[in-house]
Amino acid sequence: MEKIREINVDNIVEFLNSNEYPLDYLTNRTWGPGSYSFKMRDYSNVIDKIVKYFFSDITYSNEPRNIPPPYQGSPGCHKEEIVGKVYRNINELSFLSMYSYIILNLYDKGETEFSIAELPIIYRFIIENQNEIEKHPDIKKESKILIRLMKNYLYGSTNNKYSKIYITNVTKVIDYYREAYDDLIKIDGFLFFDVDQLFFEDSAKDQVLECVNKLNIPYEINPCSNFCYFNKRRYVSMVDGEIRIRGYDYPGKPNFRNRKNSEQYELVEKIVTGFERELRNKKLNKLIANVN
Repeated sequence: MEKIREINVDNIVEFLNSNEYPLDYLTNRTWGPGSYSFKMRDYSNVIDKIVKYFFSDITYSNEPRNIPPPYQGSPGCHKEEIVGKVYRNINELSFLSMYSYIILNLYDKGETEFSIAELPIIYRFIIENQNEIEKHPDIKKESKILIRLMKNYLYGSTNNKYSKIYITNVTKVIDYYREAYDDLIKIDGFLFFDVDQLFFEDSAKDQVLECVNKLNIPYEINPCSNFCYFNKRRYVSMVDGEIRIRGYDYPGKPNFRNRKNSEQYELVEKIVTGFERELRNKKLNKLIANVN
């Protein structure tokens, strides 16, 4: 494992800026849901280049490849009694680079291996220094997108049996935090957990954080004034004066296919309208207070 360049922020930025992927290619969606012009072959090409940029050669692992199961998104959990109910003054916890840190934690425990022996050294540096890299004065806009793709594609690449870039024992990634779901669902005041988002009432904060801290994944907590859950990955929240709608079935979304008479559409529309009214009243009250 002979290093030919120091792995630091300046050199990472220099490498990123040397790539010739145009911005449109990195950001444009293709015909499939969640699909982009930037494909696995592009990801493999970039990883191949960055390893050779910092090391004299690529060393492929002798660990046997686990044929991954059919790709599945991460499981989520919620309490049935929260569906369609508006909660106020709750907390929104967001995990930072969740899959990336899980992979590195598993690697540190010896429970997974990278298909390229040199890659975890570079991968860890990128994950732990992403903010500094993206704030570098010389970094291009395209490079900021590329570093996020390099960070996020590893898990998906592992689930592609034709990819040369993967980690072994990929099922352990989901198993890593599945146990936390079982603990969270028992906590009074816990509401909803899906992928890297978690919502809970303030009364449950200490118990939730005790459970979350065991995962050893960085996170940040934002106060969320309003929250209403509908079904998996479909909810409405109001954070910092901004109404956020997540999911497909809500008013104005093209994927909704004009199903305006459906029960869910009417429910979401009612909730969003109510949140908008509350937001207008808060802004008006603040304006009046400033005038007085």
